[in-house]
Amino acid sequence: MAVPTWPRPLHQPGGAAADLVFQVFSRGSLSSELSLDHTRHGLPADEPPEGIYLSVLSAEDAPGWFERFAEEPRRGPAAVALGAGLTDLLAADHCYEVAGEEPDPASLAYLQHAWGVVRCLCEQGGGPVYDRHAHRWWSRADVLALVPDRPFDVRRELTAHHFDAGKNLGSILYTRGLAKVGQPDVVLIKSGPDDLDALYGLAEALALGLPVGPGLELEGEGSALHFVAYAPDDLMPDLKLENDALVVVRG
Repeated sequence: MAVPTWPRPLHQPGGAAADLVFQVFSRGSLSSELSLDHTRHGLPADEPPEGIYLSVLSAEDAPGWFERFAEEPRRGPAAVALGAGLTDLLAADHCYEVAGEEPDPASLAYLQHAWGVVRCLCEQGGGPVYDRHAHRWWSRADVLALVPDRPFDVRRELTAHHFDAGKNLGSILYTRGLAKVGQPDVVLIKSGPDDLDALYGLAEALALGLPVGPGLELEGEGSALHFVAYAPDDLMPDLKLENDALVVVRG
């Protein structure tokens, strides 16, 4: 039985394409002939997305590529996220990539299908998994522990990060991962200790389809929110974002 589709109730036609990249690592090859089941793998009734593909890279095809994960700066974040599961990554000699684009998505069914493929690969022994846009590692056990008919959760699909920009811009909170829903990441300047929930709340609205862009003004709790294009300069630090982003200015 198909699971409910993750909706985008705020979607308006004319938005950008969503882009996603999941990398499933394994020691030895996995079957690329996937037997997907709607109930077991959390697939909605929507047709599989045409722009999402499964490809494979082996150590034989790319000498030296897998060894990069044993070195910094890649090893440290993976070790923190995976713990003892780091050994699975360091032993991997195959990488299965679930990647592609979904033009102006009216729902998040394409993302559910991608997760279904990732789960199927993990059932075969794949893992760990790297969500490249969110910069998040998942162990095999963590992926298999996800409930197939779970609702959409923005905190699962993106990550929040902190940067201390000093007295001018103060504490900066920003997201990674909104490219997966065709939206720019969000940079919140002069943030306070209670602003993480606000950042996630705004990110959720974008994930659900809220149209946003430079020059937009929204009414927030207690003050208006102004959006300007993120561009590193002498004042704004380079956060090493790999996606377009918007700076949120309050007041």
